[in-house]
Amino acid sequence: MGIVDSRLANLDLNLLVPLQALLRERHVTRAAAQVGITQPAMSNALRRARHALGDELLTRSKSGYTLTPRAEMVRETIDDVLRIIDVEILRSRRFDPASSARRFVIGASGATVYAAVRPVIARAVAARLHVSFAIVNLIRDVDSILDRPDVDLVLLPEVVPTEHARERLYDETWSLVVSADNRLVGDRVSIDELAEFPRVVYASDGLRTHAELALASIGGPSRSSVVGDDFWSLFHLIAGTPLVGCVQTTIARRLAAGNGLRIVAPPMPLPGFGIDMVRSPLRRTDPAVDWLMGELREAARREPIA
Repeated sequence: MGIVDSRLANLDLNLLVPLQALLRERHVTRAAAQVGITQPAMSNALRRARHALGDELLTRSKSGYTLTPRAEMVRETIDDVLRIIDVEILRSRRFDPASSARRFVIGASGATVYAAVRPVIARAVAARLHVSFAIVNLIRDVDSILDRPDVDLVLLPEVVPTEHARERLYDETWSLVVSADNRLVGDRVSIDELAEFPRVVYASDGLRTHAELALASIGGPSRSSVVGDDFWSLFHLIAGTPLVGCVQTTIARRLAAGNGLRIVAPPMPLPGFGIDMVRSPLRRTDPAVDWLMGELREAARREPIA
């Protein structure tokens, strides 16, 4: 047996998954939570990995832990190794949704899940497929989500940057909504009314949508009675109040009437935006993700978003 074979024979390959999490998270507790083991078990895995590789891998710093030069070299290699094991060895090169129990992990906002993912889930349930879905809420650092070993695909607005390849799934527009019993607003909101009426405004990390910025540019300062980064709670605050909100047209058309709201025209056309699909770099050749992306494309074709 050669020296390389001997080293592999003495290496516990079960260390690869926790080591990947440790090198990504650079934190023992977070890595343990990602893999689904206890913190002591992850500490033990780190100790064994250090012994196997003859390197500290993680060293303490003022901000937490940093990777050693050897760990930096190992990190991307481990990603590739686990991807090959996952896709080329453990999974069939063909994906049969009728017989698979695959769980798909998708990163997306709540509104995008409703508009784009919900039809795929509904179709899978109607067909009695055994595939399942898990949703990860989007954060500003989208690439950190795509680096997670369990994530298959991310759906993100075109304005959110990523270093990975993206494909346009659909284009979305914006609509204004008011309470169904709001008699102060007609079928269209004028520029003066826009500045006068109280607003409910979506903002994330202090940043507002292009539509909100466009409305502010023509209507002057408005009374933003409610500002928040939880779209769904803001949407449901409008009924029974004089608030005016700007929401995705998909949500407005399908949910407004059933939630005591009505759609009103803005004083000017509002800039739209696109939603893109970005597949995990670890799933570049995964036929199951090919199937999922095809289902999303078909759903967008069958049910035009805006």
